[in-house]
Amino acid sequence: MPSYATDPATPAIAGDPEPRQMPPRRMVPLLAGITAVAPLAINIYIPSLPNIAAALGTDAGTVQLTVTLYLIAVAAGQVTLGPLSDRMGRRPVLITGMIVYVIASLAAAAAPDVWWLIVARVFQAIGGCAGLVLGRAIVRDIYDRDTSASMLGYVTTVMVIVPMAAPTVGGLLDVAFGWRSSFVLVAALGAVMLGLILTSLPETHPPAKGSQTSTPIRGESLQLLRSRAFLGYAGATSFGAGMYFAFIAGAPFLVVDAMGREPYEYGLWFILVAGGYMTGNYISGRTARRVGLDKLLAIGAVLAAFGGAVLVLSSSLLPLTPPTLFIPMILLSIANGFTTANGIAGAVSVNPRLAGSASGIAGAAQMLVGAAATQVVGSAMSSSALPTTLTVFAFALLLLSCWLFLIRPARQAVLVRAAE
Repeated sequence: MPSYATDPATPAIAGDPEPRQMPPRRMVPLLAGITAVAPLAINIYIPSLPNIAAALGTDAGTVQLTVTLYLIAVAAGQVTLGPLSDRMGRRPVLITGMIVYVIASLAAAAAPDVWWLIVARVFQAIGGCAGLVLGRAIVRDIYDRDTSASMLGYVTTVMVIVPMAAPTVGGLLDVAFGWRSSFVLVAALGAVMLGLILTSLPETHPPAKGSQTSTPIRGESLQLLRSRAFLGYAGATSFGAGMYFAFIAGAPFLVVDAMGREPYEYGLWFILVAGGYMTGNYISGRTARRVGLDKLLAIGAVLAAFGGAVLVLSSSLLPLTPPTLFIPMILLSIANGFTTANGIAGAVSVNPRLAGSASGIAGAAQMLVGAAATQVVGSAMSSSALPTTLTVFAFALLLLSCWLFLIRPARQAVLVRAAE
């Protein structure tokens, strides 16, 4: 019987390209930077949301659209750019996306009103999502299934340092120079990444001859959506994103408005949350090849459900303070670190020929669920933490359900077939 840790979730497909192993020391920092640009643009200005609403003369629900529509645009962009890169190659799509990202970031910095800012954020998302979706696809281009999970764990560990520091940096920039300075910094960092892509990133998925007349993009997507394993992996990563975005949608307002703290204090406490996520990804990177991505994902799902229950109890039974809000979230962040890298690696390994499409669909699902989470919390926002914490817990239970009812049955079916 094949090993549980290494046997793929679906049988290998004839003609699948063999991954080309490349030195992690060279690729991990570059891929981490590529995938970090879109999350950076979310996290760096989150502490400034109350001040942006005041400066542009709008309310919390409207300014929350700069987050919600950003996530929707990232989702739509990934569904398009992932399959496009399967046909055209990774580099052309990635370079174009980075150019759009830099220009849109500068436009956001110059926004005279909230609607200008919202439009700029949409274009910023479309450009930034190229790095998010293609960074993951490139990992699968050059590594096998469990090694992909390990490398994605390392990539995310490095990548998360930027979003981890981003709220603190954004809060300090807001105090020193105003909220617009965060978008100027984002544009500058995007320009640096564009330069590195142009000079250091090889093409990992050259377009095949006749690719323009092959299976339509819609058909490729349907192939993936018919797979129970793919739905389980994509669902797990999406509901993990829902936990995270539900929290960041409510936590700044709870810290600044309900607790009467400064924006930079939210940023400082958020380091614990990001640190937990980084820890989970680091452990995943160290153990995925030995333990297997499916077992790590199962551990993450159970830990998420437990952490969500602790968060709800803490916020409802104890006084609302930063420790009662942020410390339970560390458990959920560690769980999210387990489920994100392993879920994405599982999704893009269902059919390696469609790694870009799989990454795009899974990433789009993450963003759509995240967008729904932010809007639900934003609409129900009050001085109580329960709208935020109950939403986080609900997504944790959905994550666990993906493991119990989709991934595990698909996994067992493969092992039974392999043993026959």
